Amino acid sequence: MTTSEGTGPAITDEVIENYRARIGKVEPIKRQWHTEATRDNITHWAEAIGDDNPLWTDFEYAATTQYGSIIAPPSFILSCNIGPAHRGATGARGGGGGGLPGNIRQVWAGDSWEWFQPIRLGDQIRGTTGLSDVIVKESDSGRSMTYVTEENFTNQKDELLSRHRTTSIAMERRPKEPAKDGEKKEPKPERPKLEKYKYTPEELAAIEAELDKESRRGADKLFWDDVQTGDEIPHVVKGPLTLTEIICFLQGWGGPFIMASEIMHKYFRLHPRANVPDFETNAPDTATRVHWDEKLAQASGFPTGYDIGGMRMSWMLHGLTNWAGDDGQVRFIEAKFTNLNLIGDTTYCRAKVAGKRREEDQALVDVELWTVNQRGTTTTEGKATVQLPSR
Repeated sequence: MTTSEGTGPAITDEVIENYRARIGKVEPIKRQWHTEATRDNITHWAEAIGDDNPLWTDFEYAATTQYGSIIAPPSFILSCNIGPAHRGATGARGGGGGGLPGNIRQVWAGDSWEWFQPIRLGDQIRGTTGLSDVIVKESDSGRSMTYVTEENFTNQKDELLSRHRTTSIAMERRPKEPAKDGEKKEPKPERPKLEKYKYTPEELAAIEAELDKESRRGADKLFWDDVQTGDEIPHVVKGPLTLTEIICFLQGWGGPFIMASEIMHKYFRLHPRANVPDFETNAPDTATRVHWDEKLAQASGFPTGYDIGGMRMSWMLHGLTNWAGDDGQVRFIEAKFTNLNLIGDTTYCRAKVAGKRREEDQALVDVELWTVNQRGTTTTEGKATVQLPSR
């Protein structure tokens, strides 16, 4: 779940019409972080999500598989859809995600990915982006606008590699209106207060023990015929989340507001509202630091920084590729980010088989996905489809 904040006007009719006018208009993604699946780029991405599967990085091992060489994790495509904002107007949520005024909170609410073939070493990856839907709602707290961006990625042969849909919600923050004479407003139930979590030595030891249980199928084939509805899929554990891990993820992913020195200052001159200065030094900076800057996070209503939605998508895919093995392929994943993962939280990526089916020549397994933290709070809910070999 990713948010951005600012000051200024609201979601006006003009803004909504501007967004709706973009529906169906497709343009090249100008801000790709990665445009080629090189050995280094694949390795950096795998390390960014904590996935040391040798299929991604070990040439000797990968040569023994059906691919004959290393391939990229399916989540690698996430690093091909967004780079620094100064590169142009497009990128993740960019087919229509630009142009919002300030005082608008934007939430990365959910993602879906579809894969049509593996991402192979040397693939030249090009993306297009465009808005596919805009939905406006009115409430006491203000107007909200949900918009869906669709991106398609092809390789150097113009073969379709992957399709990505991002759901974002832009929300006004209006002050609460007092009740009118004679009007009674039912109080909304208060959410439990979200606080930073401090672990006991015993809890940290238990997390280490869970990390040690991670299993990877690798070359041991999992056949569709042997999978049963209700089977639990071995989980992966991520965390406790640290600032270091967020930095590591950004090295692999890119991110829209990860800019330095002259580039950042030039961008601020063109887009002054993107500047959210440091509270203590007044130095120019961007709102994306809400993920690691505790003071900015607290000013935004959170006790500390928090994760980035794409991290959870990648972590769940890590668990699926561990389970499916070298001969299985993830075809689809969709998820909603229902709660924040704060810095310090531990994420358990869980999954179970929801059903199995055949579609033309493909043997497919449908999977239910969710992530839960050490508090027992479900932070992500989703589903996936995995293709497996069949006897």
